[in-house]
Amino acid sequence: MRKTIKNLTLFTGILLVLGAFSNCTDEEQNPEIESIETPNICVEGKVWTLGSHPMTGFKELCTEYFSGDTIIGGKNYKKLYCHDIERNRVQYECAMREAGKKVFCVNNGQSHEEIIYDFGLSVGETLSFSDHEMVTVKAIMQLVDGRKLMELSVSQNDNPDDSLCSGLWIEGIGTGTLGSLSNSHYFDASGGYHLYYCEENGVRIWSNLR
Repeated sequence: MRKTIKNLTLFTGILLVLGAFSNCTDEEQNPEIESIETPNICVEGKVWTLGSHPMTGFKELCTEYFSGDTIIGGKNYKKLYCHDIERNRVQYECAMREAGKKVFCVNNGQSHEEIIYDFGLSVGETLSFSDHEMVTVKAIMQLVDGRKLMELSVSQNDNPDDSLCSGLWIEGIGTGTLGSLSNSHYFDASGGYHLYYCEENGVRIWSNLR
């Protein structure tokens, strides 16, 4: 069942997350952030660490990573897995592939793909999803290593002027603060997974622990 999406501004959400993370250890507050090696998301060697909402206490819950390939409908995909840290259990989540600036996903148990990211969008352009929601690009920032950081507004397709919430996409990373990798527009501020950091080949390339 889809999580309830709270209505909050982007900057309020970021301040709450980063403010709560300030109680972490010095090592966690000041990780070594390196330039990203590849702008692609669907590559082996990248690991996303997610946890509980920092306002309820810092706790790592799972890691997401790609391992192995599969062919669906004649197209090549990378398989995304989630390692539940508490239960020490690994579960297959979905298959993902990239084509240019677009990222597609085939959820576990389904055979059709859906677009979940488009880093080729410009400010003011929108991307619609199968659940009748859409994201509109509000602003784009170019990071020092060439990645795009995109500020988004999420709304219903039939009411695009009524914003449900805001969020971030980071090229090569996925969602910036809230939600899991494959849930690209579910920015739930009160529950679910929150991105703590992303590593590539053991090097931290994005972190919210600052």
